[in-house]
Amino acid sequence: MPRPEFPFPGYWLGVAGKVQVHMGLDGIPQEASHYFGTSPRSSRDNAGVVDHIAFQGTDPESLARRLAAHGCPSRTRHLPEIGLFQIFVTDPDGLMIELNFPGIAAAPSWAEGR
Repeated sequence: MPRPEFPFPGYWLGVAGKVQVHMGLDGIPQEASHYFGTSPRSSRDNAGVVDHIAFQGTDPESLARRLAAHGCPSRTRHLPEIGLFQIFVTDPDGLMIELNFPGIAAAPSWAEGR
């Protein structure tokens, strides 16, 4: 599948034009700034070979408010070249959950500084 020009190698696999699986290399330079995983060894220690799981969502602002209300830290990222807004949150077992919100052309103002 087509993939944005991230500064690290990887592949996206899909079915019927929809991305299903993201694959990336372990041990890349500046890994912590590219992969929002839990630790440098999380791919081996916390989650086996799984770095994160991604889901598609529909209301990012509501979700961000609910996460904040429950004291769950999260990070956001906007990929304008594909109109995608993302929220990342860690589950209680240390697995990173990526929530994708397609069709968002500009980063929401409420997400600045998150």
